[in-house]
Amino acid sequence: MTLRNDPHPGLDPWAAANHALLESLSAAAAENVGGDRLAHVDLRADNILIDRAGQAVIVDWPWAAHGAPWFDALTLLVDARVNDPACDTETALREHAVFAGAQPQQVDSVLAALAGYFLDNARRPSPPGLPTLRAFQQAEGAACLGWLQERLERPVPAGVF
Repeated sequence: MTLRNDPHPGLDPWAAANHALLESLSAAAAENVGGDRLAHVDLRADNILIDRAGQAVIVDWPWAAHGAPWFDALTLLVDARVNDPACDTETALREHAVFAGAQPQQVDSVLAALAGYFLDNARRPSPPGLPTLRAFQQAEGAACLGWLQERLERPVPAGVF
């Protein structure tokens, strides 16, 4: 709602034209990410270190919480889209076991909420010592929004409700 009431000049035209839909989707996000799994809540490429044995170590856990088992994987896919816009995130959603319990409307609601969160924060002044934070948030928000737009505008195959 903040973006609707106080839009910034660079707001994506599709987002500006679909505020009501985006607000409706994002309103359900909190209930859709609930769960009993440990969630990092800020998982992205720079929070994953690979040790000499090739094992992944996830670092920087200040936002850890209980959540849906697929939430962190979704945020990692958003980050993958930022770094490679051609990344086939839809195949990962369909085929990776971590997303087995995620419903399409849940994913859409979380993408809408993340887009709003990132884009709203991206227009704030940079905090001291973090000069690249707002550009990062802008890129993540744009990736969420672009992916959500693709998901909402894609043709639905016959026989799928």
